[in-house]
Amino acid sequence: MGNYFENVVVPDASAEEAPRLAAHGLDWLVAEGIVHREAVAGCVFGAPAGHLPGPQWAPAVTDPRIEPLGGVAVHAGPWVSHAIPVESRYVICPHCAAPTRSATDDGTPVKEVWDLFGPAFGVWEKTGAAMVPCGACGRTGDVAAWRWSDDDLVLAHLGFAFWDWPDLAPEFVAEFGKVLGGGRLIRMGGKL
Repeated sequence: MGNYFENVVVPDASAEEAPRLAAHGLDWLVAEGIVHREAVAGCVFGAPAGHLPGPQWAPAVTDPRIEPLGGVAVHAGPWVSHAIPVESRYVICPHCAAPTRSATDDGTPVKEVWDLFGPAFGVWEKTGAAMVPCGACGRTGDVAAWRWSDDDLVLAHLGFAFWDWPDLAPEFVAEFGKVLGGGRLIRMGGKL
């Protein structure tokens, strides 16, 4: 069966502003009736608790005939958000912009790249800092500053994970983006 998710990530929110923006985003979702304020255990995957759909969840989705089955997890702190599957073919150095091949043309992950980045992701989620060297220029860069070619893997301090909801409506995501500061948003999803 599995669980579906759609993440709305604010990649440029700083560690300092993420808690304030997360609270503001949750306040808006509650005021709009999209979610309930109280956090409930067991309604989201990978987080201790989430917010169940509120009485006005339907305007947030593309098909209001399909009722959400899960909740919304609020992430305000180091978070590795990724689509499933990750289809990016390159990861791009923050210093020299050289692309490093992360997958072959048929989508097979390049083991050496994932052996380098995988542990760095874990360190970054625990500490908010991890460095990765570039094979092209030799400089190290914060793992969060590297860009994945298809924006399907992002390290961020702010995001919302909608678990087992119908696809989010573009109008809702645009309005939510304004509430979250109007900066760049990345949407990604998948199934576990």
